[in-house]
Amino acid sequence: MKKIEIIERITDANGSISENILTSWEHKNQFIPEIIRFGELKIYLQERIVKKNDSDVHLSKYEYDIDKDCKFAEEHGATHIICPKTEEIYPDDFRTYLDQGECYQRLNGVAVPYLFKGMITMSVRWILFTRPTRTYWGLKDIGQVILVERALKDLFQDDIIVREVPTVRYKSGIAISSRLMNLPEKKIKEFKRLSDACQEGRKAILAGETKAQKVKDIMTEYLTKEPMKYFDVEYIKIAKPLDFTEPEEITLPIIFHIDLTDGKKRYFDGLFIRNEEELRNGPPVIWLDDEYPPFVKE
Repeated sequence: MKKIEIIERITDANGSISENILTSWEHKNQFIPEIIRFGELKIYLQERIVKKNDSDVHLSKYEYDIDKDCKFAEEHGATHIICPKTEEIYPDDFRTYLDQGECYQRLNGVAVPYLFKGMITMSVRWILFTRPTRTYWGLKDIGQVILVERALKDLFQDDIIVREVPTVRYKSGIAISSRLMNLPEKKIKEFKRLSDACQEGRKAILAGETKAQKVKDIMTEYLTKEPMKYFDVEYIKIAKPLDFTEPEEITLPIIFHIDLTDGKKRYFDGLFIRNEEELRNGPPVIWLDDEYPPFVKE
């Protein structure tokens, strides 16, 4: 097995990309924007990629233990890990951000107005740096996937293929998230209502309801049928994927998106329903064997 290469600096003394920084890439590569420590999820994604390409690029985000990340990535065929310091990627004089209009103030941007500005800029910068053939993005972050794909199109980067990866969920329906790791059992089980409420909205449309406000009412009623002890509802959105506006009449494709807060962090989930088949059966999912995320003992 070829030893993985760790790239800790990508710029020269002048702050420009080093000319020889990527000379070890002999083939077009894949780019996954983070390594998430959820066992089978990483193995599933990385094994699929390794079979197609000679070179993978991985950026560690959630866990800053480079030794563990390198060991895992190397065992599953990755060839490079890029892990420069924050001050190199975002120096004090950094000033260029992407702007996609009012989309940044909709969906997640309602609760966190600056979120998309930083998220999409960061994502597209990494894609343009690594120049992959394919780049993989999970549909749990629906807005991010759609905006990244649109940004690449608008910047004439159509040769870079954006692969949408189905949301990974526990058997309970909860989508995996680092924010849910090691929470109390009662809090996680209360959070389960979020994914269930999205399914109630889908079923309502399937039964013939087309009024967005009526579907939102059904979702709200399910979510709050019992008082929530650990979370407050920030918003329930039904939005069009083109620009994240909220229609009065629902037509496919359509996005459901719910944001909760516990006062310290925000937690979200949603569904992106693209066609009649997904309306009937739900969007594709990668199912884990575990029922819930790991609980912390109270």
